[in-house]
Amino acid sequence: MPTVVLLCGLTCSGKSTYAKALAGRGFVWLSVDQDAHDAGHDEQPLPAALQRDIKIRHKQRLKELVAEGRDVVLDYALPSRARRDEYRSLAEAAGATVELHFLDVPAEELHRRLAARNAGPPGPHAVRVPPEQLDRWITSFEPPTDDERPVRVTTPAPRSSATAGQP
Repeated sequence: MPTVVLLCGLTCSGKSTYAKALAGRGFVWLSVDQDAHDAGHDEQPLPAALQRDIKIRHKQRLKELVAEGRDVVLDYALPSRARRDEYRSLAEAAGATVELHFLDVPAEELHRRLAARNAGPPGPHAVRVPPEQLDRWITSFEPPTDDERPVRVTTPAPRSSATAGQP
């Protein structure tokens, strides 16, 4: 049975680094930031229509990949319980085992990482985000609750099965 890893965390929490490590182990990496970059956008927040179109394509691709027996990592913030439930249900209905990996990074560290990222060149996993936008996302973010069975990860990439809950 294929595994779908749902990444959950704020901007600069290390989701893309984590996803890259899983991709190195054979997971197919679906990333809003990558697709937005490919469409010529390196800043957040994205235009609503572009974000919607990418998510529609990713949902279809997720179903196709699971049907092919492929493991998938979804590199999204998944900032609300409703959004996490939506993708969990989609992946389970497609026939996958679902794991939620929560990258829990303190706000001060997120801001430090964002400042460093914004000072460098933009790229598919180095999108520009105004610090005040990060503050808005921090305020509205709903951390996973115990009944979601999150794997709490505080490092930017998986280290071992024991510490990062790798599949």
